[in-house]
Amino acid sequence: MRVYLVITPFFPEHGNFRGPYILDQVRALKKKTNFEIIIFKPVSFLSKKTLDYEYEGFKVYRIKDYTTPSFIYPNKYTDFLSSKSLIEKLKKLNININDIAFCHCHVNENVKFTLLLKRYNPNVKIISQHHGFDIFGKDNGVFSNTQWHNKLCVSYGRSLCRYVDLHIGVSYKTLQFLKEEANDVVKDSYVLYNGVDVNIFKPNINKTQNKFFIIGCIANFWPLKDHLTLIKAIEILYKKNITNIKVLFIGSGETMPFCKQYIGEHKLTHLFEFINEMMHENLPSFYQSLDLFVLPSYYEAFGCVYAEAYSCGVPFIAVKNQGISEIISEECKEDFLIDKGDEKMLSNLILKQMNSKSSYLPKLTIDLNINSLIQGLINKLNNL
Repeated sequence: MRVYLVITPFFPEHGNFRGPYILDQVRALKKKTNFEIIIFKPVSFLSKKTLDYEYEGFKVYRIKDYTTPSFIYPNKYTDFLSSKSLIEKLKKLNININDIAFCHCHVNENVKFTLLLKRYNPNVKIISQHHGFDIFGKDNGVFSNTQWHNKLCVSYGRSLCRYVDLHIGVSYKTLQFLKEEANDVVKDSYVLYNGVDVNIFKPNINKTQNKFFIIGCIANFWPLKDHLTLIKAIEILYKKNITNIKVLFIGSGETMPFCKQYIGEHKLTHLFEFINEMMHENLPSFYQSLDLFVLPSYYEAFGCVYAEAYSCGVPFIAVKNQGISEIISEECKEDFLIDKGDEKMLSNLILKQMNSKSSYLPKLTIDLNINSLIQGLINKLNNL
């Protein structure tokens, strides 16, 4: 039996649904291969979360991460302790290290867990999957705005890249950021877009027409997600006496108070609803209830939410030159992509969707079915 290790901080657990796309990925791998898939979830050495758990048929084992708080000073000593934590857990689970064929690390810094593993089993192939444009974590921690910290993160990240056999990006643009800073130490790379389980995310064939035109937006309230551009676009439409609109926000975060304040000051409260969190199993029905999905994020490596909405038969609007734009056919881009922060352009595209007689979906250049996408990865792994 060949073992496929997955090391990821992003995996759902009861009460915390962060990382469902990783669940979809490992579920597809399990379905299409004979790998024994074992999942490890790093937790801070200061964390009180120590219990392993099971989620939808997958055992998830916690391992200690000895990175200093706020990613202040990554270094070889803390890497050794983190890597030792993985080895000790493998021994405790009676997993033969020589049976491990692949170790798939989500986010480059988690490659540190494989350093001792590579020493014990030189044949193991190390995979590093990048989910965002900040490849080396320069934006993390209290010193993220300092030049010395950025240089340290790049130097440290490059040193980890030397152990990696395959880099996976969730878009070509993601890999561009990687190659700009570490092209000389990147051995091989592959694009694996975030796919969708189409048996779960699918159109509602019995959908009835909404009384209002319902727009959904799922994203944490961070500056880069740019919720305000959507709010201002709705304001433009409202001033044109277009009032049959309702916007549903799902998420929480630092910019939410400001967004709520802006909405209140401009007397738009009745057009918006805020939902802090939604269970993952309820997301398909949420998407199916929408007429349009909008996320004006301008620093988006790919964005699973666009793919999920599309698979539920809902058109989406995104920002130009982000990961999702790579898979929209050229003839459709002007109807589904806006310039960064352009609320007027967004209001025009929303109005165009409102005036269309039925949902006008963009044409995509790839199949978003996770099973199709994962087969491409399997073929790549077989050729490593």
